[in-house]
Amino acid sequence: MPYSSQLVDAITEGKEPAQKHHDIGTDTTNPEEVPSPKKTTPESQSPSPASTVLLSLPPNGGLLAWLQVAAGFAILFNTWGMISAFSVFQTYYESGELFVASSSNISWIGSIQSFLLQLTGLVAGPVYDRGYLCLLLVTGSFMVVFGLMMLSLCDKYWQALLAQAFCVGIGAGLLFVPTVSLLPTWFSTRMWLAIGIASSGSSLGGVIYPIVLLFYMSFYPADKRLTNPSLAFYIASIFNAGSVLGRILPNALSDKIGVFNTMAPLTVLLGVTMLCLLAVHNAAGMVVEAVVTGFFSGIVVALPPVCFRVLTKDPSMIGTRIGQGFAAAGIGLLIAGPSAGAILSTTEPLDWTGLWVYGGVTVIVGELILFAVRVLRAGFKLDVRA
Repeated sequence: MPYSSQLVDAITEGKEPAQKHHDIGTDTTNPEEVPSPKKTTPESQSPSPASTVLLSLPPNGGLLAWLQVAAGFAILFNTWGMISAFSVFQTYYESGELFVASSSNISWIGSIQSFLLQLTGLVAGPVYDRGYLCLLLVTGSFMVVFGLMMLSLCDKYWQALLAQAFCVGIGAGLLFVPTVSLLPTWFSTRMWLAIGIASSGSSLGGVIYPIVLLFYMSFYPADKRLTNPSLAFYIASIFNAGSVLGRILPNALSDKIGVFNTMAPLTVLLGVTMLCLLAVHNAAGMVVEAVVTGFFSGIVVALPPVCFRVLTKDPSMIGTRIGQGFAAAGIGLLIAGPSAGAILSTTEPLDWTGLWVYGGVTVIVGELILFAVRVLRAGFKLDVRA
């Protein structure tokens, strides 16, 4: 059973005895009426609620706890890491060797896949909170494997849409939410670091597959003749390599100064680095931009689960809250690709300036919302951990 459930049970069992105590600072006991000690019975020797709570606290380390991190790393490597590789699938599908479809229609496969990964959290979160972790893991793993197997047999657009977008997307969603919900139940002070290490699995998957979260980054340098097509393809891996550290170091920093104090300013820097793409005119600048943008992009995957955990007072609701939060984020994933494609256009010259401005401004607007949440929690004081 997750440690959060044990903690809730212990607290619940301790409510009644706590209500029988006198208020602190009020002495209503007559010294002459002090009852004589009662004979100890086995029932009276049972652990007190306070001791039960202490025994139920997360271990915050140890072999079993770090095995959860290793499992989360592997799951995110093969869900987010693989789904982010859709740029490779897009290029292959557009070649027409498998089926004939427009670029816009093909992009919907990746958008729906990412959207369903996060939307599934609306169901997976409450199911996890009710203790059906194994059911989610088995079902999700089967759907991902089955979807990829069916994809290998597809020769029509609608078949690829069903197999890759729906089957793999839903299966990955059933795996994703329990993964990020389970870790806070095993860690307390090291929770930020544990989630950061686990979430770096998706970045490493992006390096190895190789893939890129920003769909058009590898196409941009080739189109603009900033570098040769071979290096342009590896921009994806360079971006994700930077993202690996971006998912670990900010999480460690948030443990010291607070998650919102970390995420708000770093999100601004992410938006600024995206706008800096407007000033990139050579291969060296493109590589530096990929590393820096990749680093700051890591926070938008690694820190949100920590934010949801901090904002959730009831540990038994962690799965539900994380599922709801990522479901809302899934809407952005659904419309981001098609809207970016519409801005870029299909006629020469492609509107890269409009695309980078769109991405940078959108990120900065999101940061303003984060800043508002930080102010609601801790005001405008800079020395407050929030």
